[in-house]
Amino acid sequence: MYVFKVSYFKLAGLLLVGGSIAATLRFSTLWYVAPPNFTTAPRIVTIFGLLIFFIAVFGCWIKENIYYLIAYVVSMLFLAAGKIYLAVVIFRSLGQVERLVANWLGAAFIDDELKPKFHDVEIAFQCCGTIGPGSYLSPVLPDSCCLEPAINVDSQQICTIENAQEGCNNVLSQFCTAYAEAVGIVIVAIIAVQLAAIVFSLSIYYNGDNNREHYT
Repeated sequence: MYVFKVSYFKLAGLLLVGGSIAATLRFSTLWYVAPPNFTTAPRIVTIFGLLIFFIAVFGCWIKENIYYLIAYVVSMLFLAAGKIYLAVVIFRSLGQVERLVANWLGAAFIDDELKPKFHDVEIAFQCCGTIGPGSYLSPVLPDSCCLEPAINVDSQQICTIENAQEGCNNVLSQFCTAYAEAVGIVIVAIIAVQLAAIVFSLSIYYNGDNNREHYT
């Protein structure tokens, strides 16, 4: 049982780190158009994942020394408190994702300096404009709005409303919501097992203490 708990935390930590790195790579095109508190979220989750992994590794030796056990339990309590706060923030923000995404994408869309970066977002997330091709108020759209600009006009391939993709507001809102829900569920599962691990660790301490009293 003890080995299972330690292995679980190692796996959970690596899962958070791997998922956060994948999200960071996917979010890389958003660094210039999204607010800092949005783009730093995957990094915070990565840090939590690393902490979980290293504390799990540290937990391999807790039975060898009572001071290690106490340090382990205290570390787990602080980490559990941090994850509870993070989970609350994530689930409370789910209802605001659509509005927040629409706000900062809309601001980036009308900013001429950020327009090239916005086109990078369109390419990365396969979307067009903020609410769709109608955002551009033009029959001819940027190439970033279409996967394959296959409409031939005067021997030129152009992107038009007919083959454009859906709006970035909707695409990014769905992506961010799915990512936040997945991270939140994983964190809640980790918290549940972590609290059980704290109780288990304390039972090791008290059982060891009783055994010491028995032999003295």
